[in-house]
Amino acid sequence: MIFFIMVLFGINTVVEARDVIEQEAQERVQLVTSLNEYLQLHVGEYEHPTYGTIQVTLDGNLLKASCGDTIYTIEYKDNGGFLVCSNDQGVDLFFRAEYSKEFSKLEIALEPGRPRAVFMKVPKELLEESYLRQFVGRYEDGNIILKEGRLICGHDGTELVPVEPYLFGFRNWWGTIAFLTDDNGEISELQFSGSGVRRTYKIVTSHNEYLERHVGEYEHPTYGTIQVTLDGNLLKASYGETIYTIEYKDNGGSLVCSNDQGVDLFFRAEYSKEFSKLEIALEPGQPRTVFVKVHKELLEESYLRQFVGRYEELLKESYLWQSVGEHEDVNIILKEGRLICANDDTELVPYTELVPVEPYLFGFRSWWGTIAFLTDENGEISELQFSGSGVRRIYKKVKE
Repeated sequence: MIFFIMVLFGINTVVEARDVIEQEAQERVQLVTSLNEYLQLHVGEYEHPTYGTIQVTLDGNLLKASCGDTIYTIEYKDNGGFLVCSNDQGVDLFFRAEYSKEFSKLEIALEPGRPRAVFMKVPKELLEESYLRQFVGRYEDGNIILKEGRLICGHDGTELVPVEPYLFGFRNWWGTIAFLTDDNGEISELQFSGSGVRRTYKIVTSHNEYLERHVGEYEHPTYGTIQVTLDGNLLKASYGETIYTIEYKDNGGSLVCSNDQGVDLFFRAEYSKEFSKLEIALEPGQPRTVFVKVHKELLEESYLRQFVGRYEELLKESYLWQSVGEHEDVNIILKEGRLICANDDTELVPYTELVPVEPYLFGFRSWWGTIAFLTDENGEISELQFSGSGVRRIYKKVKE
């Protein structure tokens, strides 16, 4: 959280960032002046595409959740300074405030021993098909489709649920998608935020434009390079004397990558709008090998050498309620012409290799996350900022 606020508002010191957080926390505390006001934030209609609706009302200091003929009586009790949600039927239920000051999700186990179903509070006018249809289209990382009156991320079937105009949450996942418009009021791009990642994807005007984002040279330190070119509506991946012909086919609104040789391969857009990784099983039954698209000038040893050194941890923050682990410093070394993130083990393994994505920004060959290097007023590397797996860490370079 602290790191995000520093980036968002251009704050330079951790102390200033913490001041912002404390100020915002005080403002949030002032919003709710009584238990009754707090309970009012739960009131509303929560819906589920299969199970229908649950109507939550307030009766004194009790919440009543009506699901068909069943009424759950819900009470908040103090438990060591925390308000704990309980009900007289012993049903496993939980309210979640994810996108605004009001509670937006009601998770409830409708049958004993079953996982919770997620009901969401949605303004009815935002569920109208005429409203949802404007968001349908092909974006740089996949399709948004309309299916059975619901907005769906086509590549994985995840339902997008309206939170407020032009802002959507995920029914069973963390994160939001905001749609932006151009000067003519037409949807032009979407902004995804979730799991420690923020990305912007423009709406793609043609299939050819989408395919163009795959073109380039993908490299691997052991297996060499794969050159991907575009031939009409087909991608050609040349590896040595082998050429893989790759086609994207529509599968219920999702584009599925296939090839005539039946090879297990997959393109991934991880760090930018272009596709940055090609994962391919070079032999049947073997796991995929990760080839990464990089700019050759960013692989020059003279460029990489400036990042070598020992970095001392200054700050660690978990923004997904995960454990951030013990304090540890990081060594960045240069080995066999590759930049390696090393602690005790300096072996060149996929998850420790740093791969240049753009100037001063690196990804990991076979792992999620990024490392950004910052410079001081003299242009010297001064800091390393890591983001991945729900954790952000900041390290200061140690001067030798």
